[in-house]
Amino acid sequence: MKKLYLSITLCVFIFFQVCYAETYNLANDFSSVSNPNNEWSYGFSNIRDTNYKLLNRIENFNGYSDEIVWWISNNALPSVFHNPTNKVIHFSTVSISPHSAAFHPGPNGEKAVIRWTAPDDGNYLIHAVAKGIDHVHPTTSKVSILHNNQLIWSVLINDYNKPYSFSNKVILSLGDSIDFSCGFGSNGNYYGDSTAIDITIKKLDECDVSDSDKDGVIDIWDNCPKTPLNSYVNSKGCPLIDNSALSGQVLIKGLPLTDGNATLFQSGELFQKTSLDNNGWYKFKNVSEEKSINIMIRKPAE
Repeated sequence: MKKLYLSITLCVFIFFQVCYAETYNLANDFSSVSNPNNEWSYGFSNIRDTNYKLLNRIENFNGYSDEIVWWISNNALPSVFHNPTNKVIHFSTVSISPHSAAFHPGPNGEKAVIRWTAPDDGNYLIHAVAKGIDHVHPTTSKVSILHNNQLIWSVLINDYNKPYSFSNKVILSLGDSIDFSCGFGSNGNYYGDSTAIDITIKKLDECDVSDSDKDGVIDIWDNCPKTPLNSYVNSKGCPLIDNSALSGQVLIKGLPLTDGNATLFQSGELFQKTSLDNNGWYKFKNVSEEKSINIMIRKPAE
């Protein structure tokens, strides 16, 4: 009698959730033909108002390098410009690095403004680095970042080629504007104010569970993204105040226990351990008030 064997092939379908983050970079996205250019636009505002006006494209400005992409106002400053080449370009007293963008205020206090408009609701990470690129004066400018015309960061630049950085998360709604402006600095005029600006804006995806500083709070919810390793943090990822302390005295039949130890558990995890002092006291520092607290007292067996 022949035996029949039934072969069964089990097909398992695994569905993956694809996570991606939209990233916008000023230099990479820079346009030589369009303004606005998708989420980006290149413009200026007058010193006495916040009205935003677009700049115009010209092939060459003031006889400077024709390899530079120029957006300016009526054949004059303010300007937003870009070096699309693989080499450093030198003109006048300015040196602009390869594949980088820069801006310069106008003579009457006009601020050069690079605007990014949010294409959707969400959490975004904004990272910007500004530095002076006039190696003679040197640069004296003020760079500011505004969310819907509300200031969120500014820095005075009074040197050449020294980077000043900003990195923070913001919650944006569709159509919100993030403006990066360049105005007069400490010298109160527009001489030598060419300022390079590198801008990267990244939409944070909800399925990204990265925890860069390993503090137990994922990056998209971490308001303090560079917490030192082994720091005690709150639910927002920020270090706890140093003076958050817990102390107590252990008495047995009215007398202090002096040869024991105390162990603090927070949310079921061992947090700290300390010996009782000569008066039976224990003290724990950096205690999180947002977690449950349990203390275990141990006395050596006699």
